[in-house]
Amino acid sequence: MSGVRQWQDKHGSYQLKANEQFIEAVIVGAVGDNITQRFYKDICDLAMSYSGRPFGYLADMRKMEGYTEDAQRTIEHAYKMCLQLGCVIDAMMIESPMVKAQMQTVNNAVDIDLPLEVRLFKERHDAIAFIEKVIKKSSGV
Repeated sequence: MSGVRQWQDKHGSYQLKANEQFIEAVIVGAVGDNITQRFYKDICDLAMSYSGRPFGYLADMRKMEGYTEDAQRTIEHAYKMCLQLGCVIDAMMIESPMVKAQMQTVNNAVDIDLPLEVRLFKERHDAIAFIEKVIKKSSGV
């Protein structure tokens, strides 16, 4: 499983990479609707590549400055599509209190049961271990 998508404008950027069990995103800067429209298409393409198998999502937002209201709506739609396509868990690395608050709003809007606090990590390897554990459990392995 491999696939890399990336894009940037003058305010921010993202890179998405499909790994064996999860899609990894690195998001930097301020995110507007310009970026999220492209992000939506790219993440849905990558999510479809799992062909309905359970997968996870890891978002490194430590260098993200936040996103606009329009961008938030697109992020919510992307979230819902990924859930429909087989995403069973997400984990995030966030340092900004504002970005954390924005992600809490997204979580509330898409009805995620697991509290955001449980899915926040400081280290990438801890986040990956969490994702792999949940995927293993959801796959019945």
